[in-house]
Order: sequence, then structure tokens, then C-alpha cells
Amino acid sequence: MGTEVVEKVDPIVAAQSLHARFGIVAPEDLDVERLAAACGAFVVWRETGSADARVVRAADVAYLAIAASARGTSRARFSIAHELGHHLLHRGVDAIERIHGRPRTRGREFTVEREADRFATELLVPEAMLLARCRLQPPTLQRVEEAARVFEVSLTVAARRWAELADAACAFVESKDGIITKATRSRAFRGIAVQRRRLESRSMAMEALRRGVLAGRLLALGDAWGSSAQVAVVEESMAIGSGRVLTWLWHDG
Repeated sequence: MGTEVVEKVDPIVAAQSLHARFGIVAPEDLDVERLAAACGAFVVWRETGSADARVVRAADVAYLAIAASARGTSRARFSIAHELGHHLLHRGVDAIERIHGRPRTRGREFTVEREADRFATELLVPEAMLLARCRLQPPTLQRVEEAARVFEVSLTVAARRWAELADAACAFVESKDGIITKATRSRAFRGIAVQRRRLESRSMAMEALRRGVLAGRLLALGDAWGSSAQVAVVEESMAIGSGRVLTWLWHDG
């Protein structure tokens, strides 16, 4: 079946419109499950198989099946926001529920998922609310973690968003089995953090991978991120299991 969108809706504008419509001006104003219901998308907590969430439509109503085991977590909040994005943005997409839980083979399906992610990120971590925090100096991982708690999102969501918006020099690097899978850098970041690049053997990220530290953090000053003599990059890395390591980098301007 086709996956053509009948009407194009910008995901950022859609999220901002909901903030304005429901008077959401602070993180504590957002009850994402109630917001979804007000938009005709009702959460059902149940088993969802290999996917975190699925959405099924009946006329103008959507039922968001969210993994019961994730209830009360930041992961579930993001899943609800993501599925709400599908409900609002992709009404013309056929059988959106079948996109979830299986490999996506079409370019449009990848686009649909990216749009839902962008909507969810702006809904849960609005640029206008996060910007003031991004101006705090220095841009340490501790500040990012505080933002994650305030906005009730995962560290990954908060760190990506922070690095996207910050004027300060910082980057968030996600790696698996020693290979960078995603790197989000601020405009001012002068180190090297590139997707598909292998981690430097002297980096704390590689040390975290070797040690498999599931709790705690490794911190270092050095040139493992391509800074050499230009700037000393502060690196904080932690292993989170299954060969995955999260790394926060920052340096003085």
C-alpha cells in the first residue's frame, strides 16, 4: 500500500501549536497522555511485541498501544509523543501501524519516522524552554542531566537537543562496539566527532567500552577527539550495556 501524505504539516509548527492551544509554558504543564487524549489519541497500556509502541486508527480516533512495562518512564513519554506525532502529521499515511516493529524499506517511511521524532522532541523539550539552560556555563553533563529530569526525557533526548541548540562548544556522541553511530555537535564545537568513525583507543569512551561500566562515569582532559594542541576537550563517557557508550564533550570557546 502507498505511503503518500495528503497534507504536509511541519512537525515543529505542529508541536508549537499544541503548546499555544493548551497553554503549555513550562515543563510541568505537559501531561502528554492527557494531551494526546485531547487530540483524539488514546493510550492503551499493553504488550507491544518487538516495538515500544504501535498506533491503530479508527476514523478520526487513534489508539496508541504503549508497552505496559515502560509505564511511568521517560521512554514511554517519548513513545506517546512520537505516536501522537503520527496521528497529527500523517493522517494520509496508509497502515502506519505496520511501519512499527519491522524493518523500514522505503525512503518515505524513514521520513515519516524522523518527522514524528522531531515533533516529539519539540513537544517534550521545546526550544523556547531549553534555550535559557543551554546558555549556562560551562555546558557540563551534569547540567544536561538536570534538564533531562526537568523535562522528563531520557539523557539521550536531552543531550541531543542541548547540543543542537547550544551556542557553547559541546557535542553528544553515541557509539556501539567502538563505532560512532550518531554525533550531535553544536556550531562552536571544534573537536572531531563523526558518525561511523572508530573511537580513539585513548578516549574514555573506549575505556568505558572495554571496562563495561554500567554505572558511574569516566572523565578526562585530552586530545582523543581531534583537538590536539588547539583546545582541551572535556570528555564524560558511560557504558550503558550491549556495547553502547554515551559520551558528552565540551571545551572552552
